Amino acid sequence: FCAPLLIAPLARWILGEKFRRMALWALAIGFVGILITVQGADMGSTDPRRLEGVLAGMGTAVLYALSLVLLRQVALKDDAVVTSFLGNLFPAVYLLIPAMFFRFAPALADIPVFAFTGIAGFILWLMLTHAYARAPAQSLAAAEYSALIWSALLGYAFFSEVPRWQVWMGAVVIVFAVLLAAWDGRRAETVSPPKPAA
Repeated sequence: FCAPLLIAPLARWILGEKFRRMALWALAIGFVGILITVQGADMGSTDPRRLEGVLAGMGTAVLYALSLVLLRQVALKDDAVVTSFLGNLFPAVYLLIPAMFFRFAPALADIPVFAFTGIAGFILWLMLTHAYARAPAQSLAAAEYSALIWSALLGYAFFSEVPRWQVWMGAVVIVFAVLLAAWDGRRAETVSPPKPAA
């Protein structure tokens, strides 16, 4: 959830997007919602590889933010279906080599789950491509925080994990941040350009 904070500066650097104050406020408010949500969670770990996990998580945040900014760059020029297809095809090709090296084949009973995951991933990238083709990256970044709300609801539905009260409090803050970013994006669209001087 550090990734949304990185999207705005990366979009400024790569795409030349101008910082919008309200969008930056929405990102900051959403991150506060994340901090509220993790309160009360069991953070203790004696795993000697914990630091490795933390570094991998931070690296993932940077790469995910970069991939979304680059998706915005591609979505402005290319068809959403082609972009989504290639966005799923290339990782499959990249992972083919280590998959062949480790020689772990999925169980036959797991094939439908893998197929569903692939279809869901394609739909995810298709929707993301449509979104990033229509709005600046910093305007959509706050919506990334809502993944925590969905994961809490899905955890309850599939694993009977009851969200802590902090999750619900954080969810309220996150929803406010997303609505603020959406309002700011809408307001930016409706502001008419200044008339040229006579």
